[in-house]
Amino acid sequence: MIAVRYQVSPATLRSANNLKSDELKIGQTLTIPGTELAAKE
Repeated sequence: MIAVRYQVSPATLRSANNLKSDELKIGQTLTIPGTELAAKE
């Protein structure tokens, strides 16, 4: 699970990406709050 890998809650991940559910599309780009990678993008 992406949230576990980046140590953020699923709710935080959904909120940061304006998602209504846990479903993702192939190729969808996500913002991971609180990570160095997110700060660079």
